[in-house]
Amino acid sequence: MSQNVDLSYTEIVYFDTLELRNKNGGDWVTNYQGVCFFDLDGTLLNNQSQISLDNKRVLEQLQKHNYLSVIASGRAPFEIEKIMQETSINSYISLNGQYVVIDGKVASAHSIDRDLVRDVLTVGLSLGAPVSC
Repeated sequence: MSQNVDLSYTEIVYFDTLELRNKNGGDWVTNYQGVCFFDLDGTLLNNQSQISLDNKRVLEQLQKHNYLSVIASGRAPFEIEKIMQETSINSYISLNGQYVVIDGKVASAHSIDRDLVRDVLTVGLSLGAPVSC
């Protein structure tokens, strides 16, 4: 069963029970009542790129009632960690799923092979194409 919580401009869906198991050999298992995923811009963050007092209160209530709050973003971890310092959130999915932290512990990390990146840069530059990484 799912429930909706209205945060003025944000709709959050959370589910009854979530059990997290570390498949990477760790020993942590945590039971949550549910999980809430937050995008940043225009969701958790307002137009001034700040977390509103209303959103901070909701995050506090979610934590109080044993719900896991997770930031889900295409941003890099260092950008997300700055935002997390203002909240009780200690879990995030970053780089569009390439790097995942649950309860402050790395749950999943994927990177592109350096040789492949070097090859792409070489081809792009040889074609005069703009390349960034």
